Amino acid sequence: MNKKSNRIKRWQLNVFVDYYRQENVNSYRFNILELLKHLASIYKLDYAISVDHPFPFDDNLSNQLVNKDIIDLIYFRSNKNTRIERKEFRKAIDSMFRKVPSIFYEGVDIGTQLYKVLKEFPFPTDFYRPLNYPWIEHHKDSQITLLIYADEVQKVIEEEQDYNLN
Repeated sequence: MNKKSNRIKRWQLNVFVDYYRQENVNSYRFNILELLKHLASIYKLDYAISVDHPFPFDDNLSNQLVNKDIIDLIYFRSNKNTRIERKEFRKAIDSMFRKVPSIFYEGVDIGTQLYKVLKEFPFPTDFYRPLNYPWIEHHKDSQITLLIYADEVQKVIEEEQDYNLN
């Protein structure tokens, strides 16, 4: 009898957010990046965010709008605790941002990089790994720092300062 492994194959998926104009950055960046961080937390994915990512200039392109756009690059990578396959995660990203025109994100393009270019955009050594809420690990090279989400820290501070509870 063959036992099927419950382990998910290791994978990486990069998501780009093209804001086109500074006004769109001011309006949408925080919400979009927070949503993507929450997805990483839900599915237990390693993630890193490159804000205003410096994409290389390509002399062969006739349209150089990409170099004038403001683009964030979000790296996602599975780990031993991941709860979703790459294909399913990509479907989730596509269904949230690509399938239905969004009035909320008008003027912003969000999508996934092609698999064939992932070698050119390797996963960074400085990244975050969500654990059980509210804990998160920050990995930088070989150092690991245990962190707690700011909203949970704020709750503790508020409870500490509420003299009615003491």
